[in-house]
This record gives sequence, structure tokens and C-alpha cells, in this order.
Amino acid sequence: MENILFTPSVVQRTLQNLKPTSSVGPDHIPNLLLKPLAFELSHPLCHIFDMSFKCQQLPQVWKHAFVTPVFKNGTTCEANIYRPISLTSTCCRVMERIINKQLLDYLLRHRLITKEQHGFIQRKSVCGNLLESLFDWTVNLESRLITDVVYVDLKKSVFSASHVQQVSDLHLKFALRPHHVWKYGRHPICGG
Repeated sequence: MENILFTPSVVQRTLQNLKPTSSVGPDHIPNLLLKPLAFELSHPLCHIFDMSFKCQQLPQVWKHAFVTPVFKNGTTCEANIYRPISLTSTCCRVMERIINKQLLDYLLRHRLITKEQHGFIQRKSVCGNLLESLFDWTVNLESRLITDVVYVDLKKSVFSASHVQQVSDLHLKFALRPHHVWKYGRHPICGG
């Protein structure tokens, strides 16, 4: 993948798709302001995104997040029952969405993601994955084929994995240049 292209039309479209009711991040710029001004802000934001990406630097406020604990289930007095939600600056999230879309398009176009992949792919879900698996198992069972099924619980892997290691793995697997994955250094601001 050569580069990420930030164009005013892509930035404008991404801004227009923002939910106006989302909470503000550390930059205190609400979606309610960004969405109606999408056309006017698309050119300056396009320039900021492009320079940030090329220089491998983010505006300082984009490196911060409001971290709020969200209750999952169980007893409310246990700390490990809560999962952290990071509320970041909307402009940074807009930039991330543009990068994510172009990276995903590249991976799909070059068949670097298999058709069996369901996580993080539009119009595919865990339910669909389970139905496909059940179908395959049923066909194998009816054909009297031996079928091994391995269950792996990855529920907590995201919270225990090293982000630096994940970035290193991306470098190795996809031969990405450093500027493609420069944005893993976020600083949490507790509270929010």
C-alpha cells in the first residue's frame, strides 16, 4: 500500500456521516458543529490530515482521550467487570475512519483478508459466521467426514495484548512503512 489519500470530498462525506448526538472528546469540538460545516471544514481538515500523516505527527490534543468505565455484567463493585471506553477527538476519529476504509479496501482488493473473515467487515457478523460454520459442520456430518472444531476464547486478548507488539506484527505481516502505523501512542485522561 503506497499511501492514504485524503481528499476534500472524502473528508466532507465522512463529516456528513457523523452522529450529531455523540459526546465531545478532549478537543471539545462537537459533532453538532462539524456535521453542518462539513463542506467548509473539508479543505482545512484534509490539509491537516495529510500533513499529519506525512510528518508522522498528530496534533497533541488528538493523543488524549477521556476514558470512562462502562459496566459489562456481574457485581458492580468488582473493577474487572468494567471495560474502558475511550472518547477521542472527533477530527481524529474522522481521520481514522478514512485510513480504516482505505486500508480495508486495499486488503479486500488484494485478497489479503479471506472470505471467512467476519469481524470488522461490513455486512458480516458473528451470527453469519456461526451459521456458515454450522452449515459446514452439518454437510461434513452428513457426508460422514471427520470434523475437528477448536474453540478459542479471545474475549480478553484485546485488553492483554501489547499495542507495540501489534504494531510490530503489522509491520512484519503487511510490510507497512512506519508512517502507516504511527498512531498507537494515546494518553488517557481518566474521568470524562
